[in-house]
This record gives sequence, C-alpha cells and structure tokens, in this order.
Amino acid sequence: MTARVVAATRGPKIVVYKYKAKKRYRRTQGARAEQSLLEVIAVSGPGSKRTARAAKADAEPKSAKAQSKTTKAALPKAKAAEEGAEPAPEGSE
Repeated sequence: MTARVVAATRGPKIVVYKYKAKKRYRRTQGARAEQSLLEVIAVSGPGSKRTARAAKADAEPKSAKAQSKTTKAALPKAKAAEEGAEPAPEGSE
C-alpha cells in the first residue's frame, strides 16, 4: 500500500481520575494521542499486477480527460458565437 501523510493532529483529550473514598485522595491526569491523517494513493496485495507507479500514471491522464470534457461542453456555444447565431438559453429546451 502506498500512502502519504496529509496532516499530523492530536486526538481528543482523555481525563484519568483517581479517587479513594474517605481518604481525601483525588488525582487527575490528562493525555492526548498523536495521530497522523493519511491519504491512500494505491493499494496492492499478493498477485496484484499494478504497481504504485502504474496507479500514479493512470491518475494523471484522468485529469486531462476531465479537462477535455469541459472543453467539449463549451464547443457548441463557441461554434454558435462564431456563426453569429445566439445559443439557446440553458434553462429552455
């Protein structure tokens, strides 16, 4: 498994209270655990064909595909503007 550290935080405060009846014995102690927030990049196991490099390489082109989808959606409006015709309002069909 491949992961990266996103943040180092501290957990909730835990209060430890010691008490002995009829002896006037009362003690408090607090503790907070250190925690790390991780982002999992790739998960691999026995028999896995993909490596962390392959997973990272696959992740980069997806962002390029997302950009091409947004440009394809803008193409009809751009063509209509070039031709001089006004595009139809987005709410009407």
